[in-house]
Amino acid sequence: MVKGLLDKRSILVNFTYCNFDRKFSDVCRDIAITSQMSHLKNVLKIIGCCLEYGEPVMVYEYVEDAITLDDLLSNNGYARNSSIPWESRLRIANEIASVIVFLHSEFTTPIIFRDLHSQKVLIDQSSGVSKLYDFSFSVPLPPGELEVEAQDGVRGTCGHPDPEYCCSGIVTQKTDVYSFGNVLLQLLTGKNAYVRNGAIIKFGETYLESNMEECNVMDIADPDILAGERGIHEIRQQLEDYFDLVKRCTVTKGDDRPYMIYVARELRRMEKCFHALSTPVLN
Repeated sequence: MVKGLLDKRSILVNFTYCNFDRKFSDVCRDIAITSQMSHLKNVLKIIGCCLEYGEPVMVYEYVEDAITLDDLLSNNGYARNSSIPWESRLRIANEIASVIVFLHSEFTTPIIFRDLHSQKVLIDQSSGVSKLYDFSFSVPLPPGELEVEAQDGVRGTCGHPDPEYCCSGIVTQKTDVYSFGNVLLQLLTGKNAYVRNGAIIKFGETYLESNMEECNVMDIADPDILAGERGIHEIRQQLEDYFDLVKRCTVTKGDDRPYMIYVARELRRMEKCFHALSTPVLN
């Protein structure tokens, strides 16, 4: 995305390149869904679009010092100028979860995002507010059905899609739960599913199962996770609960994963517990 001006107002402009992976119909789908969700605080508001040329242009609200969640959690260039405390990570997780719950529950039939990952989340570095964008791969479930076979095949970013979906092409609400679990794990570890410094960070059940015996949450948590006045050991139980939620979201079998509404409820509970823990007790 690039910064632009429209009627002397700052905007964000996204040029979409249609190719074998992204079709014109995907752009139209993105516009249709985003326009119905732009009233949400945690969805990047669409202002307009231009579809008259070979490269569709999307115009969004301006986000101060916008950076993707992936870049914020990494050490790429100007990103990560300061540590990201646990409170901020919990807030981001809750904000993203609220958007996915809306998709799954507030339309005539559930809409599955299908390509959820940290590069689809913009962070306003001045306010800390997170905003989800790019609904181009989203797919609605048929009325009364719990699943649908994607007519355009398996699509999504490498390292993030639900393994059941990758094998069968079947999309369910649990498809988003798996991808969201990967985002939760990235918020916890500060690492993505890609190669960094020669090491591959494996997400999901394969990573968790292969490290279950010798690995605990204190070993994998980002060292900067509790930058500030509180130490990591003071909320160890909360980190363990969070890690347990990650594992439940990323099991291979979709039926064994919780629904997003449960995941969102658990994250809200954790955030409330953290605030209670950080509030001084007056004698």
